[in-house]
Amino acid sequence: MNLKYETLIFFLIFNLSTLGLLSQPIMGVQAGVNISSLGGHKEYAENQPRLALSAYVFTDIPLGNNTIVSIETGLGFSQQGMNHTRIIEELASQTTTKISNKLDYLILPIYLKENLTNFYTKIGPYAAYLVNVQSTYKSTVINTNQTLPEVSGTNEEFVKNANLYDLGLSFGFGYIHFFDTGRRRPRRKHGKRVVPVLQVDLRYNLGLKTIDSKGDTPDMNYKNRTFTIGLTITSVQNK
Repeated sequence: MNLKYETLIFFLIFNLSTLGLLSQPIMGVQAGVNISSLGGHKEYAENQPRLALSAYVFTDIPLGNNTIVSIETGLGFSQQGMNHTRIIEELASQTTTKISNKLDYLILPIYLKENLTNFYTKIGPYAAYLVNVQSTYKSTVINTNQTLPEVSGTNEEFVKNANLYDLGLSFGFGYIHFFDTGRRRPRRKHGKRVVPVLQVDLRYNLGLKTIDSKGDTPDMNYKNRTFTIGLTITSVQNK
């Protein structure tokens, strides 16, 4: 038999053997890394995404037995924001200001997932509540004769006007791997067989609301953009 057909048959058999596991609810805790930005920042000389952490407690519930469609929901903590550099040049001086905007949210997503193989895709809305906000700056002035001491502080106006709520759409895909399908001696949990599961999750959150609660602050007329790489190690019962 041609090698490519043998490979295809093996791939199909492997994925059909895991459909019974995919049809069971999966619960887990996901740890991840966020790469976030604020869409619309164009007036700065330099924009840098904020690299931070995320955590997500979730449940993945199949819509029927041996189905390829499921609903995933849970509660997450997401550190977001962006770093900026603003440069203002005048006749005899240059002012460089480095700005760090941090917005941390509790996030509740609801996904519709497709689990045809060990690879999956998902899409759905999310709602978020702001639990922490901070905006700090450091400014340096260089003129023709000297460099003035650095000035640092907090932008209280940014904190005061930050929108407590965010709504958006989330798009994701990933890979789920079952380490043991019962052919080996499985671990046991309360007398039942359990299968270790590794899940790698990639998702992108597209905020639809501005971070400005009043709508009249130009420096805050921007929306959240967050890419997350998550990793989950959990287990499911083996039928």
